Amino acid sequence: EFMQRLSVLPCSFPLRLAAIFYWFHSVGDYQKRCDSSIKLLKPDRKTYQHFMTLIQYQNSPFPATLAETRRFIGNHGKVIFTELLEWRSIQFQESMDIAKHFFAEIQEKKLCCSIPELAIKGHDLMKKGLSGTEIGQALSAVFYQVTEGNLPNEKKALLKFLFS
Repeated sequence: EFMQRLSVLPCSFPLRLAAIFYWFHSVGDYQKRCDSSIKLLKPDRKTYQHFMTLIQYQNSPFPATLAETRRFIGNHGKVIFTELLEWRSIQFQESMDIAKHFFAEIQEKKLCCSIPELAIKGHDLMKKGLSGTEIGQALSAVFYQVTEGNLPNEKKALLKFLFS
């Protein structure tokens, strides 16, 4: 049964490794055991981080709203998100229909999921007199409003929100 589930997972080394580790280590301090075990394999940093993110979120509550989904994708990327969708639906036979719906909407509407995707950039805020940490705070505030659906991701609207 395990090998059958493993074989239908996307062909991603970190994902398949996470599934194997779950099968053998799912008791006790699971994350700590996975962390020490994978370090024995000496993976590159990117593979290690990818694997540990999958381990961290495999049993965590999944984003329950479109806004949470957008922020999750912004923090962890579309690859991690889609791998978690597949893994949780295959390994745990969890219904991921709502998450799949949100992801399809994000893809279809090309919704902003990260600060770099905002219609304004740091240099736009510098022109308005902001500097240093103020820029990061302003971008974070705007990003939150955009992902919540309170603001369109349009330069004029974002600047108006910040400076009116």
